[in-house]
Amino acid sequence: MNFKPKGWLSARDWGNDLFMFSFELVSDRDWVLQNQPWHFDGFLFAIKEMAGHEQPSAIKLSTAEF
Repeated sequence: MNFKPKGWLSARDWGNDLFMFSFELVSDRDWVLQNQPWHFDGFLFAIKEMAGHEQPSAIKLSTAEF
């Protein structure tokens, strides 16, 4: 399944294999979250929606939904 966003999408590298993706449209974000798991170039993405002012160092990404 390929993701083709209707709005813009940006990605920011936060280091330590952690990236933040920002979506113009909530519907694009929701589609990505609902259609997990995702992979790229043989690597699995563990995806979590950030809440409020959560710090990147506090995010625990040890599982991915299948």
